[in-house]
This record gives sequence, structure tokens and C-alpha cells, in this order.
Amino acid sequence: QGGTHVALALLHPAMVHIKELQHQVAGAPAHNSRQLRSVADTDMVDTMSEVLVEMIPSVTRVVRDAHASTPRGSSRNSPLEDVAQPYTSMAGAFLMLLGTILTHWPQALLVHFNETFGDLWTLFEVVDVLRVELDDAKRELFKLWARAIHQLPEFADHFAAGSRFDRLLSTFVSLRPGQHYIDYHNAALPALYTVIHSVVTLHPSLLPVLAEHANFDFAIANLLVDSNGYAPTIHHHLLE
Repeated sequence: QGGTHVALALLHPAMVHIKELQHQVAGAPAHNSRQLRSVADTDMVDTMSEVLVEMIPSVTRVVRDAHASTPRGSSRNSPLEDVAQPYTSMAGAFLMLLGTILTHWPQALLVHFNETFGDLWTLFEVVDVLRVELDDAKRELFKLWARAIHQLPEFADHFAAGSRFDRLLSTFVSLRPGQHYIDYHNAALPALYTVIHSVVTLHPSLLPVLAEHANFDFAIANLLVDSNGYAPTIHHHLLE
């Protein structure tokens, strides 16, 4: 609930602008309303896109501060995970919205989004340390990154810098039995593997890092050899 309030507060400026546009459309003469509605729709997408990109550091800070102020625990249902869940869910909803409208962005905004990678990477590191199972934020972050690479292939270069690729491969994955776990990973892992495949395609020197990583062997053993109902798209990405 706290995460929802934060998200609404951060989105408030964009929602005010969108309501103003809706009022303009509603009050326009009939012969102008269709053209004005088309312009308003484009303006809404552009405005929301710009606001969402500018919000990335704020969302990262909210999740990081929640992490920093929470007592540490080691059990699966620890206070850390219980308190973090609403904030990672909020971040997931934010990233889902960001990814949904990504395909409508003009090139200039894509370039600006490309420059925010450091904030998104910080968000990934923060939520991954929390080790929240079925983490909405990580799922949507992987999907967002895969969409970004599709729109802007050079976005994959970010993951080749320093130790980021190894860190990405080391992300926390919990393959517990149960349909909700299978459903989650069928949505999250194809996007993650798309990112990994894009990185090694652009940077073949990183192939040994992938081949020798313990999580790669883990994925082959648990998702390919013993498929456990995981989607063929996961198998396809692993075989690539």
C-alpha cells in the first residue's frame, strides 16, 4: 500500500497534464474534436513517456531507501522480504507502464532513455539483493531491457561494461515447484535470455563468461534437461 501511494505521488504531474488535455478535447467543437483528440493522444504518450523516464531515479531511490531502513533477515519470509514486496511490486508496475509505451517513443526520447541505464542498473542491483521470489520489478526490468534492445540495439553495450555481465548472470532465480513459479519464469526468463543473447552477439569475448557461469549450468539442468513445464521459448533461448 505504501508503494502505491508513492507511485501515485510520483505520477501526479503527468496525470494533471493529461486531465487538462482531456478537458480540451471534451470542450472542443465537434468539427475539431477528432483532430484535437489525435494530437492530445500523441501529446499524452509523449508527456507520460518523458515523466516516466525522469522518474526512474526516484523509483530507484524509493526501493533503495525501503531496503536500507528494513531489518535484515535470512529466512524466506523474513521482515526484509515482507516489507520489500510492496515496493518491488510498485517498481514492477512502473516498469510495466514504461515498457508498454516504449515502442511509441521518438528517437530523441530513446536516446535519453539510453542515458538512464545507470539508474536502471542500480534498481536491478537493489531489488536483486532483496532476493524476493516472483519479483515483479525484476520480471518487468528484464522485459523492459529486451524491448529497449529491440528498439535500440546498442543498449546491449551497457551490460558488457566492467563486471555487469557476470552480475546479470548471477541474478537470483528460485525454481520452486508450483504453477505460479512456472508462470512467473515463463514470463521473466525469455526476456532475460534475450538480453544475454544480445550481449554475447555484440560482444563474443563474453561467451566464456557465460559458458563457465554456474547459473548457466543450473539453467541447462533445470530448464532444459528437466523442463518441468517451462515454455519452449525458454528452451529456444538456452539452445541459442
